[in-house]
Amino acid sequence: MKIEIDNGSGFCFGVTRAIGKAEEELGKEGHLYCLGDIVHNGRECDRLQKMGLDKNLAGISHCHIVHAVHLLRQEAG
Repeated sequence: MKIEIDNGSGFCFGVTRAIGKAEEELGKEGHLYCLGDIVHNGRECDRLQKMGLDKNLAGISHCHIVHAVHLLRQEAG
């Protein structure tokens, strides 16, 4: 069996943008907090954590926080 991966495969636009924004902020500040995983990809989350992305929000203040919008839901009403 031969498996081929399309050259255009990868993250969707929103995920690519979120990763880019996180990388941009990490490049400026060297540290960024995140509410949960920024993407559903363990390797990418590990890579960003090595760059300074931190999910431990205990005792933080006066800092930048990023959250994954796809984890939020709008209440009907």
